[in-house]
Amino acid sequence: MHAGWKADSIILPAGLGSMLFGRRNKGFIDLIWTRWILPGRRPEGRPLGDGKRWRLEYGSRPRAMANFFGLFWVVVVGAFVAASWGDREEIVGWLAFFTLPIIGALWSLADVHVARVEVDDAGIHFHYPWRPTAHVGWDQIERVTYNETMRWFVIRRRRGLRLRLSAARDGPGRLRSHLRRHVEPIRWATVATRLPRLADEE
Repeated sequence: MHAGWKADSIILPAGLGSMLFGRRNKGFIDLIWTRWILPGRRPEGRPLGDGKRWRLEYGSRPRAMANFFGLFWVVVVGAFVAASWGDREEIVGWLAFFTLPIIGALWSLADVHVARVEVDDAGIHFHYPWRPTAHVGWDQIERVTYNETMRWFVIRRRRGLRLRLSAARDGPGRLRSHLRRHVEPIRWATVATRLPRLADEE
């Protein structure tokens, strides 16, 4: 690796990260979230089989964002690796430097395209590639809260298990409908305003 790598070469990617994720752009990210992602959700989710089970999946907008950022980081990392081609030590340095963005992009793509969340009268079924399949019965839910920073619902099951459900998924109205029928209101009261009503509940 060149002697000046840490002092000079790090400036561009560090500036890039600051531009994308710095505090100045928090308002821009919030704007995308409130004006584009949330309005694009389908309250009902997608019915499966006989319509007794519903899938809370990502719509086209979250998928487009995950694909865009996944491709973005592939291009960025590929450009730095190509520029350092022939210098094995520097290539390893760049790959180490971009480890967190790469992991984040892969996690987002897996969550959007592979992970599945389904609800029915028995409870919520989580199918995530990074953990065993989990089932939470409605009578097992201790509390449902919302994490403002990560923009996901936290479903606390008795015995301490916590499962997270992105607020960007379709089907928030379907989730509300099941919570209203199966779970005491006090257990999910803090998220009630974040879950739109279905048309037949208006």
